Amino acid sequence: MSEIKAQLGGGVFTLSDVSHILKLPRRRVSYWLNEYWDNKFSVVRGKRYSWGNDHKAVNFYTLIEFYVYYMLREFSISSKKNNAAQAILAEYFETDYPFANAKLLTDKKICIVYIAFINKRV
Repeated sequence: MSEIKAQLGGGVFTLSDVSHILKLPRRRVSYWLNEYWDNKFSVVRGKRYSWGNDHKAVNFYTLIEFYVYYMLREFSISSKKNNAAQAILAEYFETDYPFANAKLLTDKKICIVYIAFINKRV
């Protein structure tokens, strides 16, 4: 499995940074990264979304993915549906970061259409 590497201009955010920026408990951020991005999503795409062992870090796109995932959870969208949405949109947009895709985030109506589409398929 390949690892997404830090790139100049791509941002480097530790789990503490992500926790602080998004105002989320560090344990939740760590759980989501380990359980979803570095486990379930990585298996499908063959890439790890973090680097480092003791002090993991992620790039800007993963930070945005965490934010959108969190907001969808705040709107009572289950983890199961969130994960299905991530998989469907990753395939549709042909990207490793579907929740950070400008086409998904530029217009509330578009986002609602995608979520409605996903709810029908899950």
